[in-house]
Amino acid sequence: MYTTLFHSLLHSSLPPIFPDFLKDLFTASLATLPEYLLEPAKPDTTLGDIPVVYHKVPPPSIHLTRLGILPRYATTLSRVAFDEIERIAKEEAAKGWETRRLTRARQRVGESVANWLSGMFDGESLKKEGT
Repeated sequence: MYTTLFHSLLHSSLPPIFPDFLKDLFTASLATLPEYLLEPAKPDTTLGDIPVVYHKVPPPSIHLTRLGILPRYATTLSRVAFDEIERIAKEEAAKGWETRRLTRARQRVGESVANWLSGMFDGESLKKEGT
């Protein structure tokens, strides 16, 4: 009850521009992923099944979950992820259609965006565990 009331009061006191700044924070957080996640090594295979390597990527702040920011602004988080997926798809498509590109695009999305999103919601599991 106290937490719900606190979150309500907190969110009602945030300025209208807050979602824009939060989107910038999410975008910057995604852009700071290590190079090996943004541009994973090309596998030595022509098969369509390339395993995605999962890495633990910490959120920019565990307080995003503790303060109820992530659940409330999940749409903003999703928008940043979607924009990155779209960027990757356009980059791969610009390379031409002589060879298959979907597998490489899927690998890049899996190792960057998926790991980043997973790290964001790891804070949610910490909140549920009571830490």
